Amino acid sequence: MTLNINKSSPPNFELSITKIPTKNMEQTKSVLLQIYSTVIPGIDVPAIDTPFMGRRIRRDSTVMDYQDWNVSFFVDADFGNWKVLHDWMVYMCDTDILPSSHNINGILSLKNDFGIEVMKLHFTDVWLKNLGEVTLNYQSGEEFLQGTATFDYGKFDIYMPGDIMER
Repeated sequence: MTLNINKSSPPNFELSITKIPTKNMEQTKSVLLQIYSTVIPGIDVPAIDTPFMGRRIRRDSTVMDYQDWNVSFFVDADFGNWKVLHDWMVYMCDTDILPSSHNINGILSLKNDFGIEVMKLHFTDVWLKNLGEVTLNYQSGEEFLQGTATFDYGKFDIYMPGDIMER
């Protein structure tokens, strides 16, 4: 049996979001977030009570509820990645736009310490639910600027190396 001592560490996580909608759809943008903290969101299958012969039977609801997807990322030097997310939220709040046009796809790529991809999570129907604050502080020293975002989404699929990704 071979022991795999390679580990995944936060600098090896990145989120790729392409074709982020803006007010001028001809200028859709993409963003690559260098993530330092994220989660693989939890999934719930709620139970339902079904009446049966004078008693209740609990069973699965056959519906999957996905939890929020929280991401903490490094803000780049010109605030470009943060601004793209900000502009996406502004676009979503424009009352003249259909909500379905807000949703896009995102890919969370996980790599090991050798830069080899070990897993991809493909999120579909993603929309930005919250864009957190960025603290500007001289007392922090040489720390990187950090941002947070919370996404909602329809579902996610997991792909391992060699799997064929659906479009």
